[in-house]
Amino acid sequence: MGAGGSAGRRAMLVGGLAMAAWPAVHAQAGKTLRLIVPFPPGGSPDILARAIAAKLGPDLGRTVVIDNRPGAGGSLGAAEAARAEADGNTLLMGHVGTLAVAPALYPKLPYDPLKSFVPVASVARVPNVLVVNAVSPVRTLAELVVRARA
Repeated sequence: MGAGGSAGRRAMLVGGLAMAAWPAVHAQAGKTLRLIVPFPPGGSPDILARAIAAKLGPDLGRTVVIDNRPGAGGSLGAAEAARAEADGNTLLMGHVGTLAVAPALYPKLPYDPLKSFVPVASVARVPNVLVVNAVSPVRTLAELVVRARA
């Protein structure tokens, strides 16, 4: 099968897992679900979290509260999520900064991205783009590296 087949199998697996988890989720209906966003209100992760919460809450029969915990490139909010009780009532809006970049930059984080969290769903792909000022003579990454070394 091509790439579409693999994606289809993955979607079916995720759907199956969601169906298997439904009794536990349904049993908590009415309880507040806390969605920690480790960045300030108004940024991309916050906007996405609010859009997800607007659909997730009614689907689960629960109130979803966005809890913005900015600071340290998202590490403060991720640490708060890692310390939360593992009762299914707290989610973290994971981000490449908190789960990949910070662990590479800071050897002593108050959480382990591989052991402190369990992925539930991939909700977005956001490309990172390296740009220069339009009047810069740099037009390629190789040119940028040469200028940076100089």
